[in-house]
Amino acid sequence: MRKICSLLLCAILIMSPFGANAEGNISVTLNGDKVYFKNEPIIVDGRTMIHLRSFTQLFDYDLNWDDTSKTITLSSNKKDVVLRIDSPYVITMTDSGMTDKKMDVPPMIVDGSTYIPLRSIAEIFDAQVKWNEKKKRVELTTDDSDDYVSKKSQIISDKNDDKEIEKNHTFYFQNDEQWQLPNCGSSYCWVMCYAMILNDIVGDVTPNDVAAVNEEMCGDGAFCYHYPIVEKFGVKFGKAIDSDSLYFKEFKDGYATYIENEEKDDTVAIAAIKEALDKHPEGVMVRFEGKPHTIVAVAYEDDTIYFNDPVPYNYGQYETENPYEYIEFEETYPAKMGFSISDFVFLEAIDTY
Repeated sequence: MRKICSLLLCAILIMSPFGANAEGNISVTLNGDKVYFKNEPIIVDGRTMIHLRSFTQLFDYDLNWDDTSKTITLSSNKKDVVLRIDSPYVITMTDSGMTDKKMDVPPMIVDGSTYIPLRSIAEIFDAQVKWNEKKKRVELTTDDSDDYVSKKSQIISDKNDDKEIEKNHTFYFQNDEQWQLPNCGSSYCWVMCYAMILNDIVGDVTPNDVAAVNEEMCGDGAFCYHYPIVEKFGVKFGKAIDSDSLYFKEFKDGYATYIENEEKDDTVAIAAIKEALDKHPEGVMVRFEGKPHTIVAVAYEDDTIYFNDPVPYNYGQYETENPYEYIEFEETYPAKMGFSISDFVFLEAIDTY
């Protein structure tokens, strides 16, 4: 740490406290990747505040806290930045000397946690900061120098660090002998997917129960009537991913979540499905068109998504077993029909009231 003139620092940093209320929920991306926080950013007087330790972990900076003076020192390999709780002044020290700057909002303690102004401090460390009003999102861009975390796996928080694949989801398949569906279950993929997820949410739901709802509507158990199905079992549709997600495009027809992926990038598709599973651990339906088929994403490990695919095993006859439970995408029916994971049309999720 460079030697600091304590009297000068005190003269600059001492300031009467700001009063402000925290409000709002926003998201943050770093070099295009969404960042997840244990302590979410907050808005104070129109400025985005980020949890102190989240900031240091995001950018991999050293942190020193002086409890007596309530002073924060953030250090990279190029500069030291000194702040003080409730003071709007920030001091930057480099090999070239020392400068000070007044921020719009000072660092502050909210509910026992320290928050610092994201834009002001990120820009001091040479990051570019952009506010996306439509998405309510702060977009950070860095030059990938040694000061910044460069690996996507590092910038995502440890929200899922201890996540294990729990193979406890319901699995139904179309030509299961016990259901005796017409035509050995042909065209009943969507019915199966509804039944799988509904059984895990409310319990005691079989494919025959879901098919019966459709039969009441038109006499064809395979033709899905989405709203009557969820109403029958006392649940509702929900957005598969949040509307402020980097991947969210639109929520259409009251049940279909479309993602932003015009380039058909498998990486984007995988990230969106992972995000959907974080929100809906009971599983989300993944719909493919062209050769219509629906499968259920149930879990993931790193960038591998696992699916329950209800496709018949041995077409044209009833079976008692099916190998398409907890399989990777390459083993699913859509993949065998030539689809990539990014070719899915929309995601579908179910929520409770």
